[in-house]
Amino acid sequence: MEGTTSGTEGTKEISKSNPLKYDGLQFKDSIRILKLEAALTDDAELYASFVEVKLSEGPSYEAISYTWGAPVFSETLHFQSSRVNITESLASALRSFRLKDRERILWADAVCINQKDDVEKGAQVAMMGDIYQRASHVLIWLGHGSPKLGHAIKGFEILADELITSNASQKRWDPQILDYEMNLVYDRAWFSRLWTVQEVALAARATLFCGRHELEWPRFAAVMVLLKSHLLRTHAYMRNPETILGACSVIETRALYQLLSSSQKDASTAQLSHFNRIVEIIRSQKCTDDRDRIYGLLNLRPPGASLTIQPDYSKPVSFVYLDY
Repeated sequence: MEGTTSGTEGTKEISKSNPLKYDGLQFKDSIRILKLEAALTDDAELYASFVEVKLSEGPSYEAISYTWGAPVFSETLHFQSSRVNITESLASALRSFRLKDRERILWADAVCINQKDDVEKGAQVAMMGDIYQRASHVLIWLGHGSPKLGHAIKGFEILADELITSNASQKRWDPQILDYEMNLVYDRAWFSRLWTVQEVALAARATLFCGRHELEWPRFAAVMVLLKSHLLRTHAYMRNPETILGACSVIETRALYQLLSSSQKDASTAQLSHFNRIVEIIRSQKCTDDRDRIYGLLNLRPPGASLTIQPDYSKPVSFVYLDY
């Protein structure tokens, strides 16, 4: 495992010339977690180290849920004597979640899984359910913030408070609330991606982050259901109504999975109906690798359903679909 990183210029020069060589994981339930070092400024270089832990031993960590974005690895995550090139999307998330006074323990798939090792990748993808379920907190990274985005988050908070203090779904709420441009939150690419559906469905606790702005998932979900109800009931003009429905489908998947996971282990008609709806939602989500249309469902199956498919990224897409 990599040791604690140094912040000296000499180490930075070395790390730029030495791509990280991953050590193999020692146990079947092992994962790598990232110890992200503190920094006083947002633009400071990213430094970290890996620690291998066993999920069965209950390690403490937070998991990042984000979209990879374009496969342009223009940013660098430095280790003691090596480095990993990462996308701007992950780099911005790490900079936002980095603390000023202490290290932060995180899990992010792009770096904590050796993406060049199909065997390890398949084994870790099979564990994704446990990884996100066991995380103390799932940090949903929607991207950079802005003053307008802060205004949009405020709109969500106003309506969430209305729902707590009164029956906002039944009264005529101020249409000026739409001027808060809340679509700047639910229009984000995160809501259209396949893997993010599983990640939030499995989370014990989840929070949305846009730059330094944040919104707890239950408050976001309650307001989105209200917006959908208002849209369908009044046919009022709302910005990008199709993305309201798309975000609500992700919210629905989390609710359906909670119903599945709390029910009896014996498969029932209701369970199959819930799972079929999850399949329907997943089908409309975007992914880069079509094998993930199958693998992204495995950890959302009903309790007691046997896992007969093991993720294998060396298999052609057609073989994966035949296995399913």
